[in-house]
Amino acid sequence: MSYVYPPLLKKQLPSNEELIKVLMQAELEDPEKRDVRPLMSVLMRLKKVDPRLSRHILRRKSLIAGVQWDITAYDKGDEERAAEAKRRLKPVIERLFDLYIESHMFGVAACRLEWDSSSTATGSVPSITKTYKPYELEYNQDFHRNIAVLSSAENNKFTRAQLEDSQNITHISNTYETDEYGGVLRTILFHEFRLYESDKEWHRFIQLLKGILQGKYEDGAQPDSIHAGKQALEDAITHQAAFTSEKVNFMFHKITDPGGGSSIGLYQESIIDAIEIAITGTSSLASDRKRNAPTVQERAEEDIAYWGRKGLAGVLNDQLLPADWQRNGSVSGQVPWEFGWSVQRSLDPESMARTIDLISQIVDIPISEVTRLTGLRPADADEDSIWKRAKNAPNFSGFAPQ
Repeated sequence: MSYVYPPLLKKQLPSNEELIKVLMQAELEDPEKRDVRPLMSVLMRLKKVDPRLSRHILRRKSLIAGVQWDITAYDKGDEERAAEAKRRLKPVIERLFDLYIESHMFGVAACRLEWDSSSTATGSVPSITKTYKPYELEYNQDFHRNIAVLSSAENNKFTRAQLEDSQNITHISNTYETDEYGGVLRTILFHEFRLYESDKEWHRFIQLLKGILQGKYEDGAQPDSIHAGKQALEDAITHQAAFTSEKVNFMFHKITDPGGGSSIGLYQESIIDAIEIAITGTSSLASDRKRNAPTVQERAEEDIAYWGRKGLAGVLNDQLLPADWQRNGSVSGQVPWEFGWSVQRSLDPESMARTIDLISQIVDIPISEVTRLTGLRPADADEDSIWKRAKNAPNFSGFAPQ
Protein backbone atom coordinates (compact mmCIF):
# COMPACT_ATOMS: atom_id res chain seq x y z
CA MET A 1 0.00 0.00 0.00
CA SER A 2 1.18 3.52 -0.73
CA TYR A 3 2.27 5.81 2.08
CA VAL A 4 0.87 9.27 2.83
CA TYR A 5 2.33 11.56 5.48
CA PRO A 6 -0.88 12.76 7.24
CA PRO A 7 -0.09 16.51 7.60
CA LEU A 8 0.39 16.78 3.82
CA LEU A 9 -3.23 15.80 3.28
CA LYS A 10 -4.35 19.20 4.60
CA LYS A 11 -1.54 21.60 3.69
CA GLN A 12 1.34 22.16 1.32
CA LEU A 13 4.15 21.72 3.85
CA PRO A 14 4.27 20.72 7.51
CA SER A 15 4.69 23.26 10.29
CA ASN A 16 8.13 24.03 11.68
CA GLU A 17 7.48 21.80 14.70
CA GLU A 18 6.31 18.92 12.49
CA LEU A 19 9.34 19.35 10.25
CA ILE A 20 11.76 19.05 13.18
CA LYS A 21 9.99 15.89 14.31
CA VAL A 22 10.19 14.41 10.79
CA LEU A 23 13.94 15.02 10.65
CA MET A 24 14.56 13.54 14.09
CA GLN A 25 12.51 10.47 13.24
CA ALA A 26 14.55 9.85 10.08
CA GLU A 27 17.87 9.98 11.98
CA LEU A 28 17.09 7.64 14.89
CA GLU A 29 19.68 4.89 15.29
CA ASP A 30 17.15 2.32 16.51
CA PRO A 31 15.64 0.73 13.36
CA GLU A 32 12.49 -0.13 15.30
CA LYS A 33 11.83 3.58 15.85
CA ARG A 34 13.42 5.09 12.74
CA ASP A 35 11.03 6.02 9.93
CA VAL A 36 12.29 7.88 6.84
CA ARG A 37 8.93 7.84 5.03
CA PRO A 38 7.64 11.17 6.40
CA LEU A 39 10.87 12.90 5.37
CA MET A 40 10.78 11.40 1.88
CA SER A 41 7.15 12.47 1.49
CA VAL A 42 8.03 16.05 2.42
CA LEU A 43 10.96 16.07 -0.01
CA MET A 44 8.70 14.77 -2.77
CA ARG A 45 6.25 17.57 -2.05
CA LEU A 46 8.92 20.26 -2.60
CA LYS A 47 8.64 20.07 -6.38
CA LYS A 48 4.93 20.90 -6.15
CA VAL A 49 5.51 23.79 -3.75
CA ASP A 50 8.41 25.29 -5.75
CA PRO A 51 8.02 24.83 -9.54
CA ARG A 52 11.58 26.11 -10.04
CA LEU A 53 12.91 22.85 -8.59
CA SER A 54 11.81 20.83 -11.62
CA ARG A 55 13.76 23.18 -13.89
CA HIS A 56 16.88 22.92 -11.70
CA ILE A 57 16.68 19.11 -11.59
CA LEU A 58 16.23 18.95 -15.36
CA ARG A 59 19.27 21.22 -15.71
CA ARG A 60 21.35 18.87 -13.57
CA LYS A 61 20.24 15.93 -15.71
CA SER A 62 21.17 17.82 -18.89
CA LEU A 63 24.61 18.64 -17.50
CA ILE A 64 25.31 15.01 -16.66
CA ALA A 65 23.52 13.01 -19.34
CA GLY A 66 22.95 15.53 -22.12
CA VAL A 67 25.86 14.28 -24.26
CA GLN A 68 26.49 11.29 -26.51
CA TRP A 69 27.34 7.95 -24.94
CA ASP A 70 28.47 4.59 -26.26
CA ILE A 71 29.23 1.01 -25.31
CA THR A 72 32.79 0.33 -26.43
CA ALA A 73 34.48 -3.05 -26.75
CA TYR A 74 37.95 -3.56 -25.27
CA ASP A 75 38.87 -5.77 -28.25
CA LYS A 76 38.06 -4.96 -31.88
CA GLY A 77 36.80 -8.50 -32.31
CA ASP A 78 33.94 -7.73 -29.90
CA GLU A 79 32.82 -4.47 -31.53
CA GLU A 80 29.82 -6.00 -33.29
CA ARG A 81 28.55 -7.67 -30.11
CA ALA A 82 29.10 -4.43 -28.19
CA ALA A 83 26.98 -2.57 -30.74
CA GLU A 84 24.30 -5.24 -30.33
CA ALA A 85 24.41 -4.79 -26.53
CA LYS A 86 23.96 -1.04 -27.00
CA ARG A 87 20.86 -1.56 -29.16
CA ARG A 88 19.47 -4.02 -26.62
CA LEU A 89 20.13 -1.83 -23.56
CA LYS A 90 19.57 1.68 -24.93
CA PRO A 91 15.90 2.08 -23.82
CA VAL A 92 16.74 0.98 -20.28
CA ILE A 93 19.96 3.02 -20.05
CA GLU A 94 18.22 6.26 -20.96
CA ARG A 95 15.57 5.65 -18.31
CA LEU A 96 18.28 4.88 -15.77
CA PHE A 97 19.57 8.42 -16.28
CA ASP A 98 16.45 9.63 -14.44
CA LEU A 99 16.96 7.09 -11.67
CA TYR A 100 20.54 8.24 -11.16
CA ILE A 101 19.48 11.89 -10.86
CA GLU A 102 16.73 10.86 -8.43
CA SER A 103 19.33 9.16 -6.24
CA HIS A 104 21.14 12.51 -6.05
CA MET A 105 17.97 14.32 -5.08
CA PHE A 106 16.68 11.88 -2.43
CA GLY A 107 19.88 10.06 -1.44
CA VAL A 108 18.74 6.68 -2.76
CA ALA A 109 16.93 5.27 -5.79
CA ALA A 110 16.23 1.82 -7.21
CA CYS A 111 14.25 0.06 -9.90
CA ARG A 112 13.45 -3.52 -10.85
CA LEU A 113 14.32 -4.95 -14.26
CA GLU A 114 12.75 -8.02 -15.78
CA TRP A 115 14.40 -9.86 -18.67
CA ASP A 116 12.46 -11.09 -21.69
CA SER A 117 14.21 -13.99 -23.38
CA SER A 118 11.49 -14.61 -25.97
CA SER A 119 13.33 -12.53 -28.61
CA THR A 120 16.09 -14.62 -30.17
CA ALA A 121 17.23 -11.82 -32.50
CA THR A 122 18.71 -9.54 -29.85
CA GLY A 123 18.94 -11.88 -26.89
CA SER A 124 17.34 -11.42 -23.47
CA VAL A 125 16.06 -7.85 -23.34
CA PRO A 126 15.53 -5.96 -20.02
CA SER A 127 12.68 -3.61 -19.20
CA ILE A 128 11.93 -1.56 -16.09
CA THR A 129 8.85 -2.98 -14.39
CA LYS A 130 8.98 -0.95 -11.16
CA THR A 131 10.59 2.28 -10.04
CA TYR A 132 10.52 2.56 -6.26
CA LYS A 133 9.14 5.71 -4.69
CA PRO A 134 11.55 7.55 -2.39
CA TYR A 135 9.42 6.64 0.64
CA GLU A 136 9.77 2.94 -0.28
CA LEU A 137 13.55 2.93 0.19
CA GLU A 138 15.95 3.40 3.06
CA TYR A 139 19.72 3.63 3.04
CA ASN A 140 20.67 0.86 5.45
CA GLN A 141 24.10 -0.73 5.82
CA ASP A 142 22.57 -3.92 7.18
CA PHE A 143 20.96 -4.77 3.83
CA HIS A 144 22.22 -5.95 0.43
CA ARG A 145 23.49 -2.97 -1.62
CA ASN A 146 22.93 -0.92 1.56
CA ILE A 147 19.28 -0.45 0.57
CA ALA A 148 16.16 -1.69 2.34
CA VAL A 149 12.73 -1.78 0.70
CA LEU A 150 9.99 -0.42 2.96
CA SER A 151 6.50 -1.89 2.67
CA SER A 152 3.83 0.19 4.39
CA ALA A 153 1.07 -1.49 6.37
CA GLU A 154 -1.93 -0.34 8.42
CA ASN A 155 -1.62 1.80 11.54
CA ASN A 156 1.47 3.54 10.18
CA LYS A 157 3.51 0.32 10.41
CA PHE A 158 5.99 -0.95 7.84
CA THR A 159 8.45 -3.76 7.20
CA ARG A 160 11.96 -3.82 5.73
CA ALA A 161 13.18 -6.29 3.11
CA GLN A 162 16.15 -6.72 0.80
CA LEU A 163 16.34 -6.05 -2.90
CA GLU A 164 16.27 -9.61 -4.23
CA ASP A 165 17.69 -10.56 -7.63
CA SER A 166 16.89 -13.77 -9.53
CA GLN A 167 17.42 -15.28 -12.98
CA ASN A 168 14.66 -13.08 -14.39
CA ILE A 169 14.92 -10.04 -12.11
CA THR A 170 17.69 -7.51 -11.57
CA HIS A 171 17.63 -4.46 -9.32
CA ILE A 172 19.58 -1.37 -10.34
CA SER A 173 20.23 1.06 -7.50
CA ASN A 174 22.38 3.94 -6.39
CA THR A 175 22.96 5.84 -3.17
CA TYR A 176 24.14 9.42 -2.90
CA GLU A 177 25.56 9.86 0.55
CA THR A 178 25.58 13.28 2.19
CA ASP A 179 26.10 14.33 5.80
CA GLU A 180 22.37 13.96 6.43
CA TYR A 181 19.81 11.49 5.12
CA GLY A 182 17.83 12.68 2.13
CA GLY A 183 20.31 13.70 -0.59
CA VAL A 184 20.49 17.14 -2.17
CA LEU A 185 16.86 17.97 -1.39
CA ARG A 186 17.56 17.51 2.31
CA THR A 187 20.26 20.19 2.12
CA ILE A 188 17.76 22.71 0.73
CA LEU A 189 14.77 21.63 2.80
CA PHE A 190 14.90 24.56 5.21
CA HIS A 191 15.63 26.93 2.34
CA GLU A 192 12.43 25.77 0.66
CA PHE A 193 10.55 26.04 3.93
CA ARG A 194 11.71 29.65 4.44
CA LEU A 195 10.90 30.48 0.83
CA TYR A 196 7.40 29.04 1.28
CA GLU A 197 6.89 31.06 4.46
CA SER A 198 8.22 34.24 2.83
CA ASP A 199 5.75 33.79 -0.04
CA LYS A 200 2.95 33.86 2.49
CA GLU A 201 4.53 36.91 4.11
CA TRP A 202 4.71 38.57 0.69
CA HIS A 203 1.01 37.91 0.18
CA ARG A 204 0.22 39.49 3.55
CA PHE A 205 2.41 42.47 2.64
CA ILE A 206 0.47 43.00 -0.61
CA GLN A 207 -2.75 43.00 1.40
CA LEU A 208 -1.34 45.59 3.81
CA LEU A 209 -0.34 47.85 0.92
CA LYS A 210 -4.02 48.46 0.34
CA GLY A 211 -4.15 50.24 3.68
CA ILE A 212 -7.33 50.91 5.64
CA LEU A 213 -10.30 52.88 4.36
CA GLN A 214 -12.13 54.54 7.26
CA GLY A 215 -15.65 55.93 7.05
CA LYS A 216 -16.83 58.63 9.49
CA TYR A 217 -20.29 59.79 10.47
CA GLU A 218 -21.38 62.61 12.74
CA ASP A 219 -22.54 61.98 16.30
CA GLY A 220 -26.29 61.68 16.44
CA ALA A 221 -26.62 60.42 12.86
CA GLN A 222 -29.76 58.45 12.14
CA PRO A 223 -29.53 54.64 11.63
CA ASP A 224 -30.56 55.05 7.98
CA SER A 225 -27.68 57.47 7.40
CA ILE A 226 -25.21 55.14 9.13
CA HIS A 227 -26.43 52.22 7.01
CA ALA A 228 -26.09 54.27 3.85
CA GLY A 229 -22.55 55.21 4.89
CA LYS A 230 -21.60 51.55 5.42
CA GLN A 231 -23.02 50.66 2.02
CA ALA A 232 -21.03 53.48 0.43
CA LEU A 233 -17.87 52.22 2.15
CA GLU A 234 -18.41 48.71 0.77
CA ASP A 235 -19.03 50.13 -2.70
CA ALA A 236 -15.82 52.12 -2.50
CA ILE A 237 -13.82 48.96 -1.64
CA THR A 238 -15.55 46.70 -4.16
CA HIS A 239 -16.11 49.03 -7.09
CA GLN A 240 -13.63 51.84 -6.40
CA ALA A 241 -16.60 54.23 -6.58
CA ALA A 242 -19.30 55.44 -4.18
CA PHE A 243 -22.22 57.93 -4.17
CA THR A 244 -22.71 59.62 -0.79
CA SER A 245 -24.06 62.71 0.88
CA GLU A 246 -21.81 65.53 2.12
CA LYS A 247 -22.06 64.18 5.65
CA VAL A 248 -20.25 60.92 4.78
CA ASN A 249 -16.45 61.19 4.91
CA PHE A 250 -13.82 58.63 3.90
CA MET A 251 -10.21 58.63 5.08
CA PHE A 252 -7.35 56.41 3.85
CA HIS A 253 -4.68 55.20 6.30
CA LYS A 254 -1.33 53.67 5.31
CA ILE A 255 -0.30 50.79 7.55
CA THR A 256 2.96 49.73 5.87
CA ASP A 257 5.81 51.26 3.90
CA PRO A 258 5.70 50.27 0.19
CA GLY A 259 9.50 50.19 0.18
CA GLY A 260 9.46 47.30 2.63
CA GLY A 261 8.68 44.91 -0.21
CA SER A 262 12.22 45.23 -1.54
CA SER A 263 13.65 43.57 1.57
CA ILE A 264 11.35 40.58 1.11
CA GLY A 265 12.41 40.38 -2.52
CA LEU A 266 16.12 40.42 -1.64
CA TYR A 267 15.56 37.80 1.06
CA GLN A 268 13.80 35.50 -1.40
CA GLU A 269 16.47 36.08 -4.03
CA SER A 270 19.21 34.92 -1.65
CA ILE A 271 17.24 31.74 -0.90
CA ILE A 272 16.56 31.05 -4.59
CA ASP A 273 20.28 31.54 -5.26
CA ALA A 274 21.24 28.95 -2.64
CA ILE A 275 18.70 26.39 -3.90
CA GLU A 276 19.85 26.66 -7.51
CA ILE A 277 23.52 26.44 -6.54
CA ALA A 278 22.87 23.29 -4.48
CA ILE A 279 21.30 21.51 -7.47
CA THR A 280 23.08 22.88 -10.54
CA GLY A 281 26.26 24.31 -9.02
CA THR A 282 25.49 27.80 -10.31
CA SER A 283 23.02 30.65 -9.97
CA SER A 284 21.36 32.30 -12.95
CA LEU A 285 20.60 35.31 -10.76
CA ALA A 286 24.25 35.68 -9.81
CA SER A 287 25.31 35.52 -13.46
CA ASP A 288 23.14 38.56 -14.14
CA ARG A 289 24.90 40.51 -11.37
CA LYS A 290 28.54 39.62 -11.90
CA ARG A 291 30.63 40.16 -14.99
CA ASN A 292 32.85 37.13 -14.39
CA ALA A 293 29.96 34.83 -13.44
CA PRO A 294 29.71 33.06 -16.84
CA THR A 295 33.28 31.71 -16.48
CA VAL A 296 32.68 30.64 -12.87
CA GLN A 297 29.36 29.12 -13.87
CA GLU A 298 30.90 27.09 -16.68
CA ARG A 299 33.52 25.65 -14.34
CA ALA A 300 30.98 24.75 -11.65
CA GLU A 301 28.71 23.09 -14.19
CA GLU A 302 31.68 21.24 -15.62
CA ASP A 303 32.49 19.81 -12.18
CA ILE A 304 28.94 18.51 -11.74
CA ALA A 305 28.94 17.07 -15.26
CA TYR A 306 32.33 15.35 -14.86
CA TRP A 307 31.68 13.69 -11.51
CA GLY A 308 28.06 12.93 -12.35
CA ARG A 309 29.02 11.15 -15.59
CA LYS A 310 31.75 9.25 -13.79
CA GLY A 311 29.29 8.03 -11.14
CA LEU A 312 26.59 7.15 -13.66
CA ALA A 313 29.05 5.18 -15.80
CA GLY A 314 30.06 3.31 -12.66
CA VAL A 315 26.46 2.30 -11.90
CA LEU A 316 25.91 1.01 -15.44
CA ASN A 317 29.26 -0.79 -15.71
CA ASP A 318 29.00 -2.35 -12.25
CA GLN A 319 25.33 -3.39 -12.34
CA LEU A 320 23.54 -3.32 -15.71
CA LEU A 321 26.26 -4.55 -18.07
CA PRO A 322 27.29 -7.54 -15.90
CA ALA A 323 23.61 -8.56 -15.57
CA ASP A 324 23.22 -8.35 -19.35
CA TRP A 325 26.46 -10.27 -19.92
CA GLN A 326 25.31 -13.12 -17.65
CA ARG A 327 22.14 -13.51 -19.72
CA ASN A 328 23.47 -12.83 -23.20
CA GLY A 329 27.16 -13.64 -23.01
CA SER A 330 28.80 -15.74 -20.34
CA VAL A 331 27.74 -16.71 -16.85
CA SER A 332 31.26 -16.00 -15.65
CA GLY A 333 34.11 -13.79 -16.80
CA GLN A 334 34.56 -10.06 -17.25
CA VAL A 335 32.24 -8.05 -19.51
CA PRO A 336 34.25 -7.40 -22.72
CA TRP A 337 32.93 -3.85 -23.16
CA GLU A 338 32.04 -0.80 -21.12
CA PHE A 339 29.68 2.14 -21.05
CA GLY A 340 31.35 5.51 -21.58
CA TRP A 341 30.77 9.09 -22.65
CA SER A 342 31.83 10.51 -26.00
CA VAL A 343 33.28 13.63 -24.38
CA GLN A 344 36.09 14.21 -21.94
CA ARG A 345 36.32 16.82 -19.25
CA SER A 346 36.78 19.99 -21.27
CA LEU A 347 38.82 23.16 -20.88
CA ASP A 348 37.85 26.58 -22.15
CA PRO A 349 39.42 27.26 -25.60
CA GLU A 350 42.16 29.54 -24.26
CA SER A 351 43.23 27.07 -21.57
CA MET A 352 43.07 24.24 -24.11
CA ALA A 353 45.40 26.12 -26.50
CA ARG A 354 47.90 26.84 -23.70
CA THR A 355 47.81 23.22 -22.54
CA ILE A 356 48.47 21.81 -26.01
CA ASP A 357 51.25 24.35 -26.61
CA LEU A 358 53.03 23.48 -23.35
CA ILE A 359 52.70 19.71 -23.69
CA SER A 360 53.80 19.76 -27.35
CA GLN A 361 57.14 21.20 -26.25
CA ILE A 362 57.75 18.06 -24.21
CA VAL A 363 55.84 15.31 -26.04
CA ASP A 364 55.10 14.91 -29.75
CA ILE A 365 51.29 14.90 -29.53
CA PRO A 366 49.41 12.87 -32.18
CA ILE A 367 47.09 14.95 -34.34
CA SER A 368 44.32 12.44 -33.53
CA GLU A 369 44.64 13.30 -29.82
CA VAL A 370 44.40 17.04 -30.49
CA THR A 371 41.34 16.36 -32.65
CA ARG A 372 39.75 14.31 -29.86
CA LEU A 373 40.34 16.99 -27.25
CA THR A 374 39.24 19.97 -29.32
CA GLY A 375 36.66 18.36 -31.59
CA LEU A 376 38.40 20.02 -34.59
CA ARG A 377 39.68 17.66 -37.32
CA PRO A 378 42.53 18.41 -39.73
CA ALA A 379 41.48 19.65 -43.16
CA ASP A 380 41.49 17.19 -46.04
CA ALA A 381 43.92 17.82 -48.88
CA ASP A 382 41.23 19.17 -51.21
CA GLU A 383 39.47 21.34 -48.59
CA ASP A 384 39.73 25.09 -48.20
CA SER A 385 41.56 25.77 -44.92
CA ILE A 386 43.02 28.55 -42.78
CA TRP A 387 46.59 27.54 -43.59
CA LYS A 388 45.93 27.56 -47.36
CA ARG A 389 44.44 31.02 -47.12
CA ALA A 390 47.37 32.18 -45.01
CA LYS A 391 49.85 31.24 -47.71
CA ASN A 392 47.90 33.34 -50.20
CA ALA A 393 47.59 36.37 -47.91
CA PRO A 394 50.98 38.11 -47.40
CA ASN A 395 49.62 40.41 -44.71
CA PHE A 396 48.22 37.53 -42.67
CA SER A 397 49.79 37.68 -39.18
CA GLY A 398 48.91 34.19 -38.05
CA PHE A 399 50.97 31.02 -38.15
CA ALA A 400 51.12 29.07 -41.41
CA PRO A 401 53.70 26.33 -41.94
CA GLN A 402 55.82 26.38 -45.08
